[in-house]
Amino acid sequence: MVRCMTVLFEQAEWGALTDELREQLARLLPLEARDWLASPEMPSANDVTTISARLEHLWDSIRAMAPRWIVDSVDCPASPCVHAAEATLLFADVTGFTPFTAQLETLGRVGNEHTTNVLNRFFATVVPIALTYEGDLLSFGGDAILVAFHGSRHAQMALAAAWEMQQAMESLDLHDLGLADPPRLQMKIGLASGPLVLASVGVGARRLALPLGSVLDTTDAMANATAPGGIRLDARAAALAAPFAQLAPQPDGSALLVGLGDRQHPAQGGAACAAALKLGDLVTRIVALGRYLPQSVLASVIATPQAAPGSGEQRYVVSMFSHLSGLHELADTFWSTDPGLVAQAADLALHRAIALIEGFGGVLARVDIYDGGHKLLALFGAPVAHEQEAMRALLTALALRDAMPGINAEIAALLDGRNNGDADAVQPALAVRSGINAGPVVAGLVGSPLRWEYTVMGDAVNVGARLMGKAQPGEVLVSPSVRAMAGDALDAESRMLLLKGKREPVRVWSVRALDLTNHSSPLEDMQLVGREAERRVFHHVGAALRSGQAGVVFVRGEAGIGKSRLVRELPAILGADVLCIQTGSPGLVPV
Repeated sequence: MVRCMTVLFEQAEWGALTDELREQLARLLPLEARDWLASPEMPSANDVTTISARLEHLWDSIRAMAPRWIVDSVDCPASPCVHAAEATLLFADVTGFTPFTAQLETLGRVGNEHTTNVLNRFFATVVPIALTYEGDLLSFGGDAILVAFHGSRHAQMALAAAWEMQQAMESLDLHDLGLADPPRLQMKIGLASGPLVLASVGVGARRLALPLGSVLDTTDAMANATAPGGIRLDARAAALAAPFAQLAPQPDGSALLVGLGDRQHPAQGGAACAAALKLGDLVTRIVALGRYLPQSVLASVIATPQAAPGSGEQRYVVSMFSHLSGLHELADTFWSTDPGLVAQAADLALHRAIALIEGFGGVLARVDIYDGGHKLLALFGAPVAHEQEAMRALLTALALRDAMPGINAEIAALLDGRNNGDADAVQPALAVRSGINAGPVVAGLVGSPLRWEYTVMGDAVNVGARLMGKAQPGEVLVSPSVRAMAGDALDAESRMLLLKGKREPVRVWSVRALDLTNHSSPLEDMQLVGREAERRVFHHVGAALRSGQAGVVFVRGEAGIGKSRLVRELPAILGADVLCIQTGSPGLVPV
């Protein structure tokens, strides 16, 4: 990865660091930094090199996990921070990847690793092209990317990037990955131009970069209507592209890209990088940008600051997909006159969603585009596992469903205050529907060395998304695996559904409520039972540590066997005189 930041150390600044900055710095540095931070004297030259290198690597890793507009506005004083402008969006989606994933699923651990490696090779091919043409990669969507192009030539830049990405896919060779029958990946690319609102929303220390506007739906529709290897533009993008592109008009008003004219090579650029920052300024930026990562992911990245996309780790995860609709209409109405109002409305909805997901022990891993709104992926079991993950996911989905009337009422009050009670003003109509599935996945960093995200992949994830797509507004659909984990606490009605990627109909359950009368709360920590051999190892390590001997403990085991639960017990096992325990996830370390 290209280094994008260096830190400037000055004796005067080190001695003048505030207590808050020293506390923040302590959370970003290794354990031995306690001695450095306790003294007003400048660390030695070797220690300065160590501190600088760690912070620089950490900044680069965190920067690669956020859209460029967030990195550029990390010091934005507004809350929520918002940008609104005409843009062209590019949505590139791999075709045929779902059956390929299902095929590899039969190979177990090896198959899941192949899935990750293939995706990383795809992203490493197309992401640099998008960034070269000044695109801002807003989000990943499993095997897809969403890129925004701004500026006076946004359509021209987007079209040139799309054309070059398709050319690069023609030469993508996967034979060196060791697959008996490597797939020939193809893409469908959709382009659409229109008003786009980018808002920073969230709760407390957890923020989210959220794109808003019906142009997102149009971009998705263009990609879905395109044959593999094709590029389709909506009418607005086609009109902007006509002077420098060869287009084939379609009956619905869209157009297919046939070729580029003489002006197909716009001036190329990339994201600007700050050459150097003072120590305090860099720490402040890292902390601010770290809010856009789930806290458990951020903790793992801090523990492994040179993290990069790799093969990931095997985990058993409950995936909850929730389709939140109704925000695009507000963005289309107010994007030019009051984008702050759009951001506030989105903040009300996502604030509640994040609070519920994380309150029940889950992680909001990503937000994708989906027809009519946004698709939220919440994980229960990665990066950190708890007991009763399925119950946590079910409680979250039902609480989110029940919260929608209140959210709509709050947004309505917000709009009434801005519209002075105008009866003809836009009224909010947010709705949510969810699908939940459990199963083995690969969890880790996926993407390009320039831009990546923490996510999960596998057939179990795909099934969760398919369930969400089949649910009605206000409905929660769960799979047989989740039904089995919930047991008789589930008040639900079953039915048969045919899901994409499955040959036979699948029995699913539409959840009405949960009866926890005879069940312990999933938020209660359960006592660790057994693990005597592992406990003895940890006691031995603790005794060695007290005598001054350093070491490393590897906790290895199959997905779902209880590794995370065992690690959470470490403070009690080692004793109160062990002040700090730092762990790292193999899903964040390149193999």
